[in-house]
Amino acid sequence: MTKFKRLIDVLCRIEEYIAIVCLIVLIVITTLGIICRYFLNQPLVWTEELARFVFIWLISVCVGYCVTKKDHVKVEMFVNMMSAKAHRIVDIVLSFMTFGFFLYLLPYSFKFMLVQDKIKSTALSLPFSYVYSGVFIGSLLILIHLSYNIACLLTGKENEK
Repeated sequence: MTKFKRLIDVLCRIEEYIAIVCLIVLIVITTLGIICRYFLNQPLVWTEELARFVFIWLISVCVGYCVTKKDHVKVEMFVNMMSAKAHRIVDIVLSFMTFGFFLYLLPYSFKFMLVQDKIKSTALSLPFSYVYSGVFIGSLLILIHLSYNIACLLTGKENEK
């Protein structure tokens, strides 16, 4: 389990760095687009498209990180009313359901990514497979992080944030 924890820690660090780079690129590109459009009256056509692609990748990379850190959006009203044992059972069941969903999604996102290789984006002429590969990689990252969470839940070791 400690090797798995170290792998998850390294993966989280990599995801943090990718998220930081994506956020910086997103801010710079959006600011550049605003300056060129409103102050220079020379809009850059590619900034909006690139910002959208970077945002998709940012979400795809960060969602797995949020699963491990338990920072994702969730409604806990009913779960908080349950006993600790019932809460743990609900966590295990929901983790397995989520794992099953992303396991089901994985091959379809890969096929979709391959099909999109022939279609190019309008402004940047990038294959859409670059964009949609984020869904595949995001699903893979979620599966890795969920595996760790499930292992922690089943062994009774609490997943530290």
